[in-house]
Amino acid sequence: MRWSTVLREQVNLQISRGASAQAIHAAVAQKSRLIRDTAIQQGRASPVYVTKVDGRRGAAEETAQLAGGTITYVFSQLAQAANWALDECRKRSPVRSGAFRKSWAVLVDGKLWDAAPA
Repeated sequence: MRWSTVLREQVNLQISRGASAQAIHAAVAQKSRLIRDTAIQQGRASPVYVTKVDGRRGAAEETAQLAGGTITYVFSQLAQAANWALDECRKRSPVRSGAFRKSWAVLVDGKLWDAAPA
């Protein structure tokens, strides 16, 4: 069963029990974060991600619409790959003065990014 189906059933159950909208929003947010964190802990998702709630980047999970709203986590493996590549280039570089080794960097949209978040 998809987790979205389970979550929808939980919302319907809370509504039938007369829970307030605020309590339902909080429960949906908590469950969404739990699913996200479990996926990260199990290695099925990257710890680098962006949250989108009803299409709004960086919005809090509690602000999702209960009827048809979406909470999306966009996971990125690119930051981890960039960090690995940068480390490998530095490790394999000759070290006469160390200047060449230290000169490695990643450019993102033309801007220096010498340590990717991972």
